[in-house]
Amino acid sequence: MIEFLTTQGLNYHLEKLFKNANSKLILISPYIQLQRRIKELLITKKQQGIEIIIVCRKDSLNESIIDYSTEIFDVPTLHAKCYLNEKEAILTSLNLYEFSQQNNDEMGVYVKNEGSGSAIFQEMFSEAERLCKKIPVPPPPPPPPPPFELIIGKQYSADQLQTIFNFDYQGRAGIKESADSNIVLFSNSNSPYPLIERDNLIYYQGQNTGGLPQQLIYGNKMLYDSYQNSNIKIFLFKDYIFSGEYCIAEKPYLDNGIWIFPLSVK
Repeated sequence: MIEFLTTQGLNYHLEKLFKNANSKLILISPYIQLQRRIKELLITKKQQGIEIIIVCRKDSLNESIIDYSTEIFDVPTLHAKCYLNEKEAILTSLNLYEFSQQNNDEMGVYVKNEGSGSAIFQEMFSEAERLCKKIPVPPPPPPPPPPFELIIGKQYSADQLQTIFNFDYQGRAGIKESADSNIVLFSNSNSPYPLIERDNLIYYQGQNTGGLPQQLIYGNKMLYDSYQNSNIKIFLFKDYIFSGEYCIAEKPYLDNGIWIFPLSVK
């Protein structure tokens, strides 16, 4: 999987890449001055036993990076910016620098170590190995299991859906991404965000991002980006009962500060 990113997408995927790390993070950036949120996330990852390798220009550091790194490599000629965990990578113009993340217009490419992205990911990891001279390149992941046939009208447990979709995030959420980059939507009859059904469409309300208006980040951004993207499947569950596969029928829009995603049966 390969995806082009602009500034907003870079910040979203970069934080997600850090969160998804299970054993290793490699951060390649000439200049480093982290946002407090990112710094706290990396400190937590280090406390969890995640190996955090930083490649930078040491003479350009404006702060100590010992608290959130396990190993530091000084490359005085470094100009590249690249961030990797065991299964995904971002190659970008974005430094790990708070000002850049908040003020600059940046671009980048998100690569997942699967399918069409596997070969590029391996090359990116090999170049990181050259810079660090001792980072082992992880093997490509095994092929995914055959697709599971969902039955419309059948109720599934949270554990069953975790097995089927292999969500990275296992907590409660209305919008989740499956391991194969599809989208799973949940609606609860007791939710403050009920489904609105009208004219053969379902108007799915976006997730809370901390006050109104809802921001186009996290699940909202993921669902918005699926508009007119026929490669992404959307599965809807009402009270854990499978309703079917859907697509975004019309362009999503803001209504009284809430993102609305018009869905139709695919």
